[in-house]
Amino acid sequence: MTSRKFLPNIMKENAKRRLWPIALSILGAFFALTVMGVLCLSTWESRLTLSPNQIRDISYALAYKVLGLGNPAVFLLILGMAVILAIQGFHYLQDARETDLYGSLPVKRQTLYGVVLTNGFLIFALPYTVFHVLTLLIGAVKGYVNGVSLLYAAESLVAVYVLFGVIYMTAVFATVLTGNWIVAALGTSVFYGICPFVALTADTYLSEFFITYYSWTEGSDGLPGWLLQLSPISAYVRLMDAVHLIEGPGMEPVLRFTPGAFLILGVLVLVSAALVLICRQLVMVRPGEACGRAMAFNKTRPWIKAMILLPAAFMSGLLFYEIGGNRLGWLFFGIIACLLIGHGVMEIIYESDFRAAFHGWRSLIVCFAVAGGLLILVLFDPFGYEGKHPAQSRVAEVAVSDEFLFSGLAHRLDNGDGFVWYDGGEWVLSHMHLEDSEALDALIRLGASYAADHHLEAILDGNSDVNYRYKEGEGDAPDRLYHDIQVQWTLKDGRTCNRRYCLDVMDAETREVLSALFAQEAFKAGVLPGLTLDAADVEWFSLNNYLDEAHVDIPAADAAALLAAYRSDVMAMSWEEATNEAPCVILHVGNCERGAGSNREDNTMASLPVYPSYTATAAWLAAHGLAATWRNGYDFDHMALEPVYGNIECQSVSVEGQEEIRQVLACAIPDELWEMCAGFVDPAREDAMIHVFASFGAHDDYSGEYLLDGDALSPELRDALLSLVEMGED
Repeated sequence: MTSRKFLPNIMKENAKRRLWPIALSILGAFFALTVMGVLCLSTWESRLTLSPNQIRDISYALAYKVLGLGNPAVFLLILGMAVILAIQGFHYLQDARETDLYGSLPVKRQTLYGVVLTNGFLIFALPYTVFHVLTLLIGAVKGYVNGVSLLYAAESLVAVYVLFGVIYMTAVFATVLTGNWIVAALGTSVFYGICPFVALTADTYLSEFFITYYSWTEGSDGLPGWLLQLSPISAYVRLMDAVHLIEGPGMEPVLRFTPGAFLILGVLVLVSAALVLICRQLVMVRPGEACGRAMAFNKTRPWIKAMILLPAAFMSGLLFYEIGGNRLGWLFFGIIACLLIGHGVMEIIYESDFRAAFHGWRSLIVCFAVAGGLLILVLFDPFGYEGKHPAQSRVAEVAVSDEFLFSGLAHRLDNGDGFVWYDGGEWVLSHMHLEDSEALDALIRLGASYAADHHLEAILDGNSDVNYRYKEGEGDAPDRLYHDIQVQWTLKDGRTCNRRYCLDVMDAETREVLSALFAQEAFKAGVLPGLTLDAADVEWFSLNNYLDEAHVDIPAADAAALLAAYRSDVMAMSWEEATNEAPCVILHVGNCERGAGSNREDNTMASLPVYPSYTATAAWLAAHGLAATWRNGYDFDHMALEPVYGNIECQSVSVEGQEEIRQVLACAIPDELWEMCAGFVDPAREDAMIHVFASFGAHDDYSGEYLLDGDALSPELRDALLSLVEMGED
């Protein structure tokens, strides 16, 4: 029995054998925390104007970007020290002389395991805690620590302990399973990355071979997203993002971990505890002759091999599939070749003998059987994945985003940190709140039925999307025009489920269903931001006629009148008008006054297309001296037209005279406006359009891209442009 005094002595002796990891941990914590903190504070102070908000922001930045998980140096320190301490600490299991030495000591295996494990954790935790506190004191002396940042810094310290624990125990698990440090390092990297790699492989196959699959996103309930969360590295990333500014008691922003972050930490503690017990048991039953071998336990060899070979083989198959022109034969070749070669390589590593490449054939047969079963699931969809979607009892609301209605219309998105970007599809999914309806159910049924009927056909044709832009009918069969829609279900538990459906928008039943869906106010409000804008936030609007831009500052009363007119026009708009008309102009509205050097996009709240049927909006604009048309202001005597798809050095066609230019523009439409109606354009008409780059004025003062209706142009001009197109194609 080990005495109480003997245990500290063992820990001291073990620490003496780990001096270089101790020094590395001290230096790493010093540079990752203290040096990083001083450098960041000096940079932030150089921009400080003594504003209370700026001081608070520096306090929060110190807590999150230096002392918290937002510090990339902390992540590297945790990852590096976890691997080093695990492999170096348990190196005695992989060296025959050290194993004999430690085995001769009057210490039980489990006691020695506990000593090494505890020392490894303390070697990281003690220096990290010291420099964490030191950096916090430096910030406090400078006045950049308050109660909120102090509490968050304490929470971050606990989070670092937990994250290091699970990453460290994963490395220990890999080390205990292996017999030399090289294989231990490789095994550690496999355990860190295998789940994300499997998630990536599964996501890629689902995207490639299933028509309705929509790549998983944060919060989705798909298989790849679930697999991703099993990696300790992914857990770090999730915790890093699980920090938000919330409103405090006095409405001031407060930095806090989300409730979900504490749940993740709790799960990680349980996982770490389970790994501690599993590794302890493995150390107790580990054979002494395992030193120097690739794997310490023969029973784990086929499982490890299958865990590595199967995802690698499927990714290899996909690589050959893409290179080979989307042919199934190359997919099978890539999978088979990787399984055979990978099996031989791993058996050679296991046995350290080239002749072992032909051993372990039973496990290879099992890998082939599993691969065949997975291929059956992918190719034949026996469980009907293409037609599956959440049950209505689980759904809170639904959103539908498409690529053919109001396509190309960008909406402002703000993540709350001042970063602004524009994305139409993402805005629609976050702002549309549809309830279940017959039209929505019929739309999903049409999309799911099409996907199920064409699943295998798409794979055999080498086109998994089955997204024909246009397919001419054969015989009496009607022409087809296919487009994608994305449906997002928000579930009652907060998760989202996404599906992508391919629809023939020339089909009468599909048009009827889309028309019924378009008539719903919730659909229009989710597609066009003008229906949800608050007039009190709108301070200006601009009208772009592509040669000049009219910018008008308006009071709240006028903004309310403008938005009211626009809302009435949108609500009165029919499906036929939306699909047969092209916008005549785009109206931009913003919420702050623009100076000479400001960026228009950063201040734009929404871009609102104005259609010919929007009579109320046109009347409001006319009352303010503006015409609802993009053609206003084209008073030039010279215009040069150059086909966009022609050779970049080809000559342009000149049009002289204001009347001649107006005749050309009567057949033209800016490409930005064309994008919003092109989804329903008759393919024959689209083929007649000529995409040109137009320059106006003697010195090409104004320019832009337009589409010209070739059938409406004069024969001379049309022939001249088409000849340039042919020259460019040659």
